[in-house]
Amino acid sequence: MLPQKASRKHVDGKIKKDDLPDGPKCDELSIKFHADNYILLTNEDFIAPPPTTTTATTTKLPEPTKLPEPTKSDDLEIPFGFFNHTLKDEMVTLAKQVGEVDKDNISLYTKHPGACEVTLKNNFIVLHYKKGSKAAKNGCTVDLLSGLHNMIKFETGVKNKGGIVKCLGNVLQKICLLMEAVPICNLPFGYSTTRDKNITKLKVNGPLYDQDEICHNRDECGKSADCMRWTSLEAAWTTCNNKFFAHAHPMGEVLAVWNTNTKSNAKEENLSFGLTITEEGNFIMKFRGQKMDYANSSIKAHCLPNNTFVAEPVTWKINGTTLKPKHNNLLVFHMLPQESARINSGDESNIRVSPKGPECDELFIKFNTKDYTLLGQKDPIQQQQRHHYRQQRPGPPHLKRLQHQVKN
Repeated sequence: MLPQKASRKHVDGKIKKDDLPDGPKCDELSIKFHADNYILLTNEDFIAPPPTTTTATTTKLPEPTKLPEPTKSDDLEIPFGFFNHTLKDEMVTLAKQVGEVDKDNISLYTKHPGACEVTLKNNFIVLHYKKGSKAAKNGCTVDLLSGLHNMIKFETGVKNKGGIVKCLGNVLQKICLLMEAVPICNLPFGYSTTRDKNITKLKVNGPLYDQDEICHNRDECGKSADCMRWTSLEAAWTTCNNKFFAHAHPMGEVLAVWNTNTKSNAKEENLSFGLTITEEGNFIMKFRGQKMDYANSSIKAHCLPNNTFVAEPVTWKINGTTLKPKHNNLLVFHMLPQESARINSGDESNIRVSPKGPECDELFIKFNTKDYTLLGQKDPIQQQQRHHYRQQRPGPPHLKRLQHQVKN
């Protein structure tokens, strides 16, 4: 979109070459590209060229900025993470002024726009996810030093004052009999992964349904959804037949059978389970003495390709001096907004509808400080806009809906 001075006034059918318009006089003009036909590119997938100085005149437009010559992806420095760290040659250089966060300086993280609601308590980094919160509406991101390589371990749970039963309710008896105690209180999340699995796409568009993809059971999947090349996970909860069901559910999947359960107690106000995501993307739940290992499950996701799991977690080795010698990997972790998830009602009728919760007071994720360290930054980044959802290696640009408007 060119500036007003690039145009000329027309009077009585004649152009006035030296008479520039000074509008627009109306509040706004706009151009809209339909997202079915266009994709908006961002600078998250390439390094912008250095700015060039050009002088516009009334007779000649500036020369277009030339992009750098193509290079191998390993030669590029890719910014990613909440604090725009730099990835090059499979190594991460932490951003300037980044340091370890503890109880006394937690504001080094929380003061930044887009930060998660975080508390440090009893050797845990606790991420809070509440109805109507910024995290539930927009998602949020944390950068974590990790002692685990290409692997994620945390505890996730639900809280509700007066009893969890009050906010979860009970699903239909027939669904319980089918062992499909469907998740109704969802916390979708994502994490740094391989270059062709871009978490931002999940955040913006939800499950990556594609009619052209091939999956494990296309007929069953296609009844209410479409195949997906990959997806992330959501932690979820429900009650059924006087039991609490804890779910680790592939986002967008029509089945909801990967869960563990325990006898419900009307006074129970706090429940949690352990979740491990392995290097291959397999996920393992542990809940009150029970274990669910997706790799050993006889039932596989209908909407994912055969012999695949969810997105593989990737942690990056840190270049140079590390803040904590035993925590020498960087994990970028995202709590995704509710609109990224989909309701699974058990009869597959609402799989394309986003939840509006969580209905309980709070969902949460807890990282043990034995394995993880939260990062903060002393001074806000001034020179470039922070992007909260980054692709960890160069790859396809993020999909974003486009409505570009010009305002006076």
